[in-house]
Amino acid sequence: MLGVDDSRVRLIYQKLDACDGVTISDRRGKNTKCRTPDETIAFVRQHIDSFPRVQSHYCRSSTQKEYLEPGLSVAIMYDMYVEKCNENQKTTVKQSMYRKIFNKEFNILFHKPRKDRCDHCERMHTANANNDETSNSNELIIKYNNHVDDKENTQNERNDDRKDTSQCVICFDLQNVITLPRADVKNFFYKRKLNTYNLTAHCSTDKAAYNAIWTELEAGRGGNEIASALVTILHAINEAHPEIKAYTLWSDACVPQNKNSVMSAALMKFLQDHNVDSITQKFGCAGHSSVQEVDNVHSHIEKTLKCKEVYSPISLVRVLKHVRRKTPFRIIQMRNNNFLDYQKSIACLKYTSVPFTKVKSLKYDKDKPLTIGFKTSFCETSYGEGAILRKSLTRQCGPITTLPVPSRLKKKTVISTEKKKDIESMLEYMPLVDKQYYRALKLQVNP
Repeated sequence: MLGVDDSRVRLIYQKLDACDGVTISDRRGKNTKCRTPDETIAFVRQHIDSFPRVQSHYCRSSTQKEYLEPGLSVAIMYDMYVEKCNENQKTTVKQSMYRKIFNKEFNILFHKPRKDRCDHCERMHTANANNDETSNSNELIIKYNNHVDDKENTQNERNDDRKDTSQCVICFDLQNVITLPRADVKNFFYKRKLNTYNLTAHCSTDKAAYNAIWTELEAGRGGNEIASALVTILHAINEAHPEIKAYTLWSDACVPQNKNSVMSAALMKFLQDHNVDSITQKFGCAGHSSVQEVDNVHSHIEKTLKCKEVYSPISLVRVLKHVRRKTPFRIIQMRNNNFLDYQKSIACLKYTSVPFTKVKSLKYDKDKPLTIGFKTSFCETSYGEGAILRKSLTRQCGPITTLPVPSRLKKKTVISTEKKKDIESMLEYMPLVDKQYYRALKLQVNP
Protein backbone atom coordinates (compact mmCIF):
# COMPACT_ATOMS: atom_id res chain seq x y z
CA MET A 1 0.00 0.00 0.00
CA LEU A 2 2.89 2.38 0.81
CA GLY A 3 4.97 1.12 -2.10
CA VAL A 4 7.70 -0.32 0.17
CA ASP A 5 8.90 -3.69 -1.12
CA ASP A 6 11.00 -6.37 0.60
CA SER A 7 14.31 -5.23 -0.94
CA ARG A 8 14.12 -1.79 0.67
CA VAL A 9 13.38 -3.23 4.11
CA ARG A 10 16.17 -5.78 3.71
CA LEU A 11 18.63 -2.98 2.79
CA ILE A 12 17.75 -1.01 5.93
CA TYR A 13 18.37 -4.02 8.18
CA GLN A 14 21.72 -4.67 6.45
CA LYS A 15 22.83 -1.10 7.21
CA LEU A 16 21.67 -1.46 10.83
CA ASP A 17 23.67 -4.66 11.28
CA ALA A 18 26.77 -3.06 9.72
CA CYS A 19 26.62 -0.02 12.02
CA ASP A 20 25.70 -1.62 15.34
CA GLY A 21 22.05 -0.63 15.17
CA VAL A 22 22.64 2.99 13.97
CA THR A 23 21.52 3.91 10.47
CA ILE A 24 24.33 5.52 8.37
CA SER A 25 23.74 9.01 6.93
CA ASP A 26 22.59 9.49 3.36
CA ARG A 27 25.63 9.80 1.00
CA ARG A 28 23.79 10.93 -2.08
CA GLY A 29 25.59 13.93 -3.64
CA LYS A 30 28.57 13.51 -1.36
CA ASN A 31 30.72 11.51 -3.76
CA THR A 32 33.72 13.66 -4.87
CA LYS A 33 35.46 11.01 -6.95
CA CYS A 34 34.25 12.54 -10.24
CA ARG A 35 35.63 16.03 -9.56
CA THR A 36 38.67 16.90 -11.63
CA PRO A 37 41.63 17.87 -9.42
CA ASP A 38 42.73 21.51 -9.56
CA GLU A 39 46.26 20.59 -10.64
CA THR A 40 44.86 18.66 -13.63
CA ILE A 41 42.80 21.69 -14.69
CA ALA A 42 45.85 23.92 -14.19
CA PHE A 43 47.88 21.73 -16.56
CA VAL A 44 45.16 22.10 -19.22
CA ARG A 45 45.31 25.89 -18.87
CA GLN A 46 49.10 25.79 -19.00
CA HIS A 47 49.02 23.72 -22.20
CA ILE A 48 46.56 26.05 -23.97
CA ASP A 49 48.58 29.07 -22.84
CA SER A 50 51.81 27.55 -24.22
CA PHE A 51 50.75 28.18 -27.84
CA PRO A 52 52.08 31.52 -29.17
CA ARG A 53 49.35 33.85 -30.40
CA VAL A 54 49.20 36.94 -32.59
CA GLN A 55 46.88 39.96 -32.58
CA SER A 56 44.25 40.62 -35.18
CA HIS A 57 45.66 42.14 -38.37
CA TYR A 58 42.79 44.56 -39.02
CA CYS A 59 41.08 45.28 -35.71
CA ARG A 60 43.91 45.47 -33.19
CA SER A 61 42.58 48.74 -31.77
CA SER A 62 38.99 47.55 -31.23
CA THR A 63 39.35 43.97 -29.97
CA GLN A 64 41.44 42.03 -27.50
CA LYS A 65 41.05 38.71 -29.31
CA GLU A 66 44.18 36.83 -30.27
CA TYR A 67 44.63 34.20 -32.95
CA LEU A 68 46.42 30.88 -33.20
CA GLU A 69 48.03 29.49 -36.32
CA PRO A 70 45.54 28.46 -39.04
CA GLY A 71 46.68 24.81 -38.96
CA LEU A 72 45.50 24.29 -35.38
CA SER A 73 42.13 23.13 -34.01
CA VAL A 74 40.85 22.05 -30.61
CA ALA A 75 41.06 18.41 -31.69
CA ILE A 76 44.71 18.78 -32.75
CA MET A 77 45.54 20.67 -29.57
CA TYR A 78 43.87 17.96 -27.48
CA ASP A 79 45.93 15.23 -29.15
CA MET A 80 49.07 17.22 -28.41
CA TYR A 81 47.84 17.69 -24.83
CA VAL A 82 47.46 13.92 -24.39
CA GLU A 83 51.02 13.41 -25.65
CA LYS A 84 52.28 16.01 -23.17
CA CYS A 85 50.44 14.29 -20.33
CA ASN A 86 51.94 10.93 -21.27
CA GLU A 87 55.43 12.44 -21.39
CA ASN A 88 55.00 14.09 -17.97
CA GLN A 89 52.96 11.24 -16.46
CA LYS A 90 49.96 13.50 -15.89
CA THR A 91 46.28 12.57 -15.70
CA THR A 92 44.33 13.62 -18.79
CA VAL A 93 40.87 15.15 -19.01
CA LYS A 94 38.27 14.36 -21.64
CA GLN A 95 38.22 16.36 -24.85
CA SER A 96 34.88 17.90 -23.83
CA MET A 97 36.51 19.32 -20.68
CA TYR A 98 39.51 20.58 -22.69
CA ARG A 99 37.18 22.27 -25.18
CA LYS A 100 35.09 23.81 -22.37
CA ILE A 101 38.17 25.39 -20.76
CA PHE A 102 39.39 26.63 -24.16
CA ASN A 103 36.06 28.26 -25.06
CA LYS A 104 35.16 29.78 -21.69
CA GLU A 105 38.50 30.85 -20.22
CA PHE A 106 40.49 31.99 -23.28
CA ASN A 107 39.70 34.82 -25.69
CA ILE A 108 41.41 33.23 -28.69
CA LEU A 109 40.35 31.96 -32.11
CA PHE A 110 42.00 29.94 -34.88
CA HIS A 111 41.25 31.86 -38.06
CA LYS A 112 42.34 35.45 -38.48
CA PRO A 113 39.50 37.67 -39.76
CA ARG A 114 39.89 38.68 -43.39
CA LYS A 115 38.45 42.12 -42.61
CA ASP A 116 36.66 43.94 -39.83
CA ARG A 117 32.95 43.92 -39.76
CA CYS A 118 31.48 47.28 -40.62
CA ASP A 119 30.55 49.06 -37.38
CA HIS A 120 27.64 51.01 -38.89
CA CYS A 121 26.09 48.02 -40.67
CA GLU A 122 26.48 45.72 -37.65
CA ARG A 123 24.99 48.29 -35.26
CA MET A 124 21.96 48.83 -37.49
CA HIS A 125 21.55 45.11 -38.10
CA THR A 126 21.59 44.39 -34.35
CA ALA A 127 19.11 47.18 -33.59
CA ASN A 128 16.70 45.89 -36.24
CA ALA A 129 17.07 42.27 -35.16
CA ASN A 130 16.37 43.14 -31.51
CA ASN A 131 13.61 45.59 -32.46
CA ASP A 132 15.26 48.03 -30.07
CA GLU A 133 13.54 51.40 -30.39
CA THR A 134 16.00 53.16 -28.07
CA SER A 135 19.02 52.01 -30.07
CA ASN A 136 17.27 52.55 -33.40
CA SER A 137 17.21 56.34 -32.92
CA ASN A 138 17.11 59.07 -35.54
CA GLU A 139 20.80 59.79 -34.99
CA LEU A 140 21.73 56.17 -35.71
CA ILE A 141 19.53 56.12 -38.81
CA ILE A 142 21.10 59.33 -40.13
CA LYS A 143 24.63 57.96 -39.60
CA TYR A 144 23.71 54.70 -41.27
CA ASN A 145 22.15 56.45 -44.29
CA ASN A 146 25.26 58.62 -44.69
CA HIS A 147 27.39 55.49 -44.47
CA VAL A 148 25.31 53.77 -47.18
CA ASP A 149 25.65 56.81 -49.44
CA ASP A 150 29.41 56.84 -48.88
CA LYS A 151 29.60 53.10 -49.63
CA GLU A 152 27.63 53.48 -52.88
CA ASN A 153 29.64 56.52 -54.03
CA THR A 154 32.89 54.69 -53.31
CA GLN A 155 31.70 51.62 -55.20
CA ASN A 156 30.67 53.72 -58.21
CA GLU A 157 34.04 55.52 -58.20
CA ARG A 158 35.89 52.20 -58.00
CA ASN A 159 33.83 50.71 -60.85
CA ASP A 160 34.49 53.77 -63.04
CA ASP A 161 38.24 53.36 -62.47
CA ARG A 162 38.02 49.68 -63.43
CA LYS A 163 36.25 50.53 -66.69
CA ASP A 164 38.74 53.26 -67.60
CA THR A 165 41.51 51.30 -69.32
CA SER A 166 43.41 54.46 -70.27
CA GLN A 167 44.76 54.98 -66.73
CA CYS A 168 46.98 52.86 -64.49
CA VAL A 169 45.11 51.86 -61.35
CA ILE A 170 47.11 50.30 -58.53
CA CYS A 171 45.41 48.87 -55.45
CA PHE A 172 47.49 47.73 -52.50
CA ASP A 173 47.12 46.23 -49.03
CA LEU A 174 49.24 44.58 -46.36
CA GLN A 175 48.64 40.85 -45.91
CA ASN A 176 48.13 39.19 -42.52
CA VAL A 177 51.42 38.55 -40.74
CA ILE A 178 53.09 35.36 -41.99
CA THR A 179 54.94 33.56 -39.20
CA LEU A 180 57.90 31.38 -40.21
CA PRO A 181 58.82 28.58 -40.06
CA ARG A 182 55.52 26.76 -40.60
CA ALA A 183 55.40 22.98 -41.03
CA ASP A 184 53.52 19.89 -39.82
CA VAL A 185 55.87 19.45 -36.89
CA LYS A 186 53.92 19.45 -33.63
CA ASN A 187 56.82 20.97 -31.76
CA PHE A 188 56.58 24.08 -34.00
CA PHE A 189 53.16 25.04 -32.65
CA TYR A 190 54.69 25.84 -29.25
CA LYS A 191 57.48 28.04 -30.66
CA ARG A 192 57.69 31.77 -31.30
CA LYS A 193 58.38 32.46 -34.96
CA LEU A 194 59.80 35.14 -37.24
CA ASN A 195 57.18 37.67 -38.42
CA THR A 196 57.21 38.22 -42.17
CA TYR A 197 55.30 41.01 -43.94
CA ASN A 198 53.96 41.17 -47.49
CA LEU A 199 52.65 44.38 -49.06
CA THR A 200 50.78 43.38 -52.21
CA ALA A 201 49.91 45.70 -55.08
CA HIS A 202 47.88 44.90 -58.21
CA CYS A 203 48.60 46.87 -61.39
CA SER A 204 45.76 47.25 -63.91
CA THR A 205 48.16 47.85 -66.83
CA ASP A 206 49.74 44.38 -66.87
CA LYS A 207 47.32 42.61 -64.46
CA ALA A 208 50.35 41.62 -62.39
CA ALA A 209 50.69 41.35 -58.62
CA TYR A 210 53.74 42.94 -57.00
CA ASN A 211 54.76 41.61 -53.58
CA ALA A 212 57.21 43.51 -51.35
CA ILE A 213 58.52 41.07 -48.73
CA TRP A 214 60.43 41.85 -45.52
CA THR A 215 60.79 40.49 -41.99
CA GLU A 216 60.68 42.07 -38.56
CA LEU A 217 64.49 42.05 -38.62
CA GLU A 218 64.49 44.66 -41.40
CA ALA A 219 61.58 46.81 -40.27
CA GLY A 220 58.12 46.82 -38.71
CA ARG A 221 54.76 47.65 -40.29
CA GLY A 222 54.25 51.31 -39.40
CA GLY A 223 53.71 54.32 -41.63
CA ASN A 224 57.37 54.65 -42.71
CA GLU A 225 57.59 50.96 -43.62
CA ILE A 226 54.34 50.85 -45.61
CA ALA A 227 55.26 54.05 -47.48
CA SER A 228 58.76 52.74 -48.26
CA ALA A 229 57.42 49.40 -49.52
CA LEU A 230 54.82 51.12 -51.72
CA VAL A 231 57.40 53.48 -53.21
CA THR A 232 59.64 50.48 -53.96
CA ILE A 233 56.75 48.80 -55.79
CA LEU A 234 55.96 52.00 -57.70
CA HIS A 235 59.60 52.19 -58.74
CA ALA A 236 59.38 48.62 -60.13
CA ILE A 237 56.15 49.43 -62.01
CA ASN A 238 57.70 52.61 -63.40
CA GLU A 239 60.69 50.65 -64.68
CA ALA A 240 58.40 48.06 -66.31
CA HIS A 241 56.06 50.72 -67.78
CA PRO A 242 57.94 54.01 -68.26
CA GLU A 243 55.18 55.30 -70.54
CA ILE A 244 52.78 55.71 -67.61
CA LYS A 245 52.53 59.35 -66.54
CA ALA A 246 49.72 59.16 -63.98
CA TYR A 247 48.89 56.67 -61.24
CA THR A 248 45.66 56.12 -59.32
CA LEU A 249 46.17 54.33 -56.01
CA TRP A 250 43.36 52.53 -54.15
CA SER A 251 43.70 51.32 -50.56
CA ASP A 252 41.71 50.98 -47.36
CA ALA A 253 41.05 54.03 -45.19
CA CYS A 254 43.54 53.13 -42.45
CA VAL A 255 44.87 56.49 -41.25
CA PRO A 256 48.12 55.30 -39.52
CA GLN A 257 49.25 53.33 -42.58
CA ASN A 258 47.78 54.87 -45.74
CA LYS A 259 46.16 58.24 -45.05
CA ASN A 260 48.76 60.46 -43.40
CA SER A 261 51.50 63.00 -43.99
CA VAL A 262 54.20 60.29 -44.09
CA MET A 263 52.58 58.54 -47.06
CA SER A 264 51.97 61.92 -48.73
CA ALA A 265 55.63 62.90 -48.33
CA ALA A 266 56.76 59.56 -49.80
CA LEU A 267 54.49 59.85 -52.86
CA MET A 268 55.45 63.49 -53.46
CA LYS A 269 59.14 62.58 -53.28
CA PHE A 270 58.56 59.73 -55.75
CA LEU A 271 56.78 62.18 -58.05
CA GLN A 272 59.73 64.57 -57.96
CA ASP A 273 62.31 61.84 -58.66
CA HIS A 274 60.50 60.11 -61.56
CA ASN A 275 59.07 61.07 -64.91
CA VAL A 276 55.49 60.98 -63.66
CA ASP A 277 53.02 63.87 -63.83
CA SER A 278 50.50 63.05 -61.09
CA ILE A 279 49.49 60.54 -58.43
CA THR A 280 45.95 60.25 -57.06
CA GLN A 281 45.14 58.41 -53.86
CA LYS A 282 41.62 57.08 -53.29
CA PHE A 283 40.35 55.38 -50.15
CA GLY A 284 37.66 52.79 -49.66
CA CYS A 285 34.72 52.92 -47.28
CA ALA A 286 35.51 51.61 -43.80
CA GLY A 287 34.30 48.03 -43.41
CA HIS A 288 33.85 47.45 -47.16
CA SER A 289 36.83 46.39 -49.25
CA SER A 290 37.65 48.24 -52.45
CA VAL A 291 40.78 46.22 -53.24
CA GLN A 292 39.24 42.88 -54.27
CA GLU A 293 42.11 42.21 -56.68
CA VAL A 294 44.55 42.22 -53.77
CA ASP A 295 42.15 40.20 -51.60
CA ASN A 296 42.12 37.59 -54.37
CA VAL A 297 45.93 37.46 -54.41
CA HIS A 298 46.07 37.03 -50.63
CA SER A 299 43.46 34.27 -50.82
CA HIS A 300 45.60 32.37 -53.36
CA ILE A 301 48.68 32.79 -51.18
CA GLU A 302 46.94 31.54 -48.03
CA LYS A 303 45.48 28.57 -49.91
CA THR A 304 48.93 27.62 -51.21
CA LEU A 305 50.62 28.02 -47.83
CA LYS A 306 48.14 25.61 -46.23
CA CYS A 307 49.57 22.70 -48.18
CA LYS A 308 53.24 23.79 -48.19
CA GLU A 309 55.98 23.61 -45.59
CA VAL A 310 57.72 26.99 -45.48
CA TYR A 311 60.72 27.34 -43.17
CA SER A 312 62.26 30.72 -44.00
CA PRO A 313 61.68 33.85 -46.10
CA ILE A 314 63.79 32.19 -48.81
CA SER A 315 61.29 29.33 -48.97
CA LEU A 316 58.42 31.82 -48.92
CA VAL A 317 59.78 33.66 -51.97
CA ARG A 318 60.18 30.33 -53.75
CA VAL A 319 56.58 29.39 -52.98
CA LEU A 320 55.16 32.79 -53.98
CA LYS A 321 56.79 32.55 -57.40
CA HIS A 322 54.72 29.44 -58.17
CA VAL A 323 51.34 30.48 -56.75
CA ARG A 324 50.22 31.58 -60.21
CA ARG A 325 51.83 29.92 -63.18
CA LYS A 326 50.24 31.96 -65.99
CA THR A 327 50.81 35.36 -64.38
CA PRO A 328 53.60 34.88 -61.79
CA PHE A 329 53.92 37.33 -58.95
CA ARG A 330 56.64 39.99 -59.14
CA ILE A 331 58.55 39.41 -55.90
CA ILE A 332 60.53 42.29 -54.39
CA GLN A 333 62.74 41.46 -51.42
CA MET A 334 63.05 44.64 -49.37
CA ARG A 335 66.53 45.63 -48.18
CA ASN A 336 67.58 47.87 -45.32
CA ASN A 337 68.39 50.72 -47.71
CA ASN A 338 64.83 50.58 -49.14
CA PHE A 339 63.34 51.78 -45.85
CA LEU A 340 63.44 55.56 -45.50
CA ASP A 341 62.52 57.75 -42.54
CA TYR A 342 59.96 60.08 -44.13
CA GLN A 343 58.51 60.99 -40.75
CA LYS A 344 61.79 62.46 -39.53
CA SER A 345 62.40 64.32 -42.79
CA ILE A 346 59.08 66.20 -42.54
CA ALA A 347 59.32 66.94 -38.81
CA CYS A 348 59.89 70.63 -39.57
CA LEU A 349 56.85 70.83 -41.89
CA LYS A 350 53.14 71.10 -41.18
CA TYR A 351 50.31 69.48 -43.14
CA THR A 352 47.49 70.91 -41.01
CA SER A 353 45.66 72.31 -44.02
CA VAL A 354 44.89 68.77 -45.21
CA PRO A 355 42.15 66.95 -43.21
CA PHE A 356 43.65 63.46 -43.52
CA THR A 357 41.07 61.76 -41.29
CA LYS A 358 38.17 62.97 -43.46
CA VAL A 359 39.55 62.80 -47.02
CA LYS A 360 38.34 60.32 -49.63
CA SER A 361 40.91 61.30 -52.25
CA LEU A 362 44.30 63.03 -52.36
CA LYS A 363 46.03 64.32 -55.48
CA TYR A 364 49.69 65.22 -56.04
CA ASP A 365 50.74 67.17 -59.17
CA LYS A 366 54.30 67.63 -60.34
CA ASP A 367 53.49 71.22 -61.30
CA LYS A 368 52.45 71.93 -57.68
CA PRO A 369 55.22 70.26 -55.66
CA LEU A 370 54.21 71.78 -52.31
CA THR A 371 50.44 71.52 -52.59
CA ILE A 372 48.11 68.59 -51.92
CA GLY A 373 44.66 68.40 -53.48
CA PHE A 374 41.94 66.72 -51.45
CA LYS A 375 38.30 65.67 -51.57
CA THR A 376 36.18 64.69 -48.59
CA SER A 377 33.59 63.03 -50.82
CA PHE A 378 33.57 61.44 -54.26
CA CYS A 379 30.54 63.62 -55.07
CA GLU A 380 32.74 66.73 -55.08
CA THR A 381 33.61 67.92 -58.59
CA SER A 382 36.92 69.65 -57.78
CA TYR A 383 39.82 69.26 -55.38
CA GLY A 384 40.48 71.61 -52.52
CA GLU A 385 44.12 72.59 -51.96
CA GLY A 386 46.31 72.39 -48.87
CA ALA A 387 49.75 73.99 -48.79
CA ILE A 388 52.79 72.49 -47.04
CA LEU A 389 54.52 75.05 -44.84
CA ARG A 390 57.37 75.24 -42.38
CA LYS A 391 56.45 75.10 -38.71
CA SER A 392 58.40 78.32 -38.02
CA LEU A 393 58.98 81.15 -40.46
CA THR A 394 61.96 83.26 -39.36
CA ARG A 395 64.64 85.22 -41.13
CA GLN A 396 67.02 82.28 -40.86
CA CYS A 397 64.34 79.84 -41.97
CA GLY A 398 62.47 81.06 -45.04
CA PRO A 399 59.56 79.46 -46.92
CA ILE A 400 60.03 75.86 -48.02
CA THR A 401 60.97 75.40 -51.67
CA THR A 402 61.44 71.63 -51.93
CA LEU A 403 60.79 68.54 -49.84
CA PRO A 404 63.69 67.38 -47.63
CA VAL A 405 65.55 64.23 -48.65
CA PRO A 406 64.67 61.38 -46.26
CA SER A 407 67.46 59.44 -44.60
CA ARG A 408 67.65 55.68 -44.15
CA LEU A 409 65.33 54.35 -41.47
CA LYS A 410 67.32 53.20 -38.46
CA LYS A 411 66.12 49.98 -36.91
CA LYS A 412 67.98 47.54 -34.74
CA THR A 413 67.62 44.00 -36.00
CA VAL A 414 66.89 42.52 -32.61
CA ILE A 415 64.31 40.04 -31.35
CA SER A 416 63.44 38.76 -27.91
CA THR A 417 65.67 36.20 -26.21
CA GLU A 418 62.80 33.71 -26.07
CA LYS A 419 62.10 34.01 -29.80
CA LYS A 420 65.77 33.51 -30.65
CA LYS A 421 65.91 30.34 -28.53
CA ASP A 422 62.73 29.03 -30.16
CA ILE A 423 64.04 29.66 -33.69
CA GLU A 424 67.36 28.00 -32.87
CA SER A 425 65.53 24.98 -31.43
CA MET A 426 63.70 24.50 -34.77
CA LEU A 427 66.83 24.51 -36.93
CA GLU A 428 67.33 20.75 -36.67
CA TYR A 429 64.01 20.17 -38.49
CA MET A 430 64.81 22.47 -41.43
CA PRO A 431 66.41 21.81 -44.82
CA LEU A 432 70.04 22.89 -45.14
CA VAL A 433 69.39 26.07 -47.19
CA ASP A 434 66.87 27.40 -44.63
CA LYS A 435 69.14 26.45 -41.75
CA GLN A 436 71.99 28.39 -43.37
CA TYR A 437 69.69 31.41 -43.80
CA TYR A 438 68.93 31.66 -40.08
CA ARG A 439 72.54 31.05 -39.11
CA ALA A 440 73.70 33.78 -41.49
CA LEU A 441 71.38 36.28 -39.77
CA LYS A 442 73.33 36.01 -36.51
CA LEU A 443 70.19 36.90 -34.60
CA GLN A 444 70.68 39.61 -32.02
CA VAL A 445 68.44 39.74 -29.00
CA ASN A 446 67.14 42.45 -26.72
CA PRO A 447 69.22 42.80 -23.52
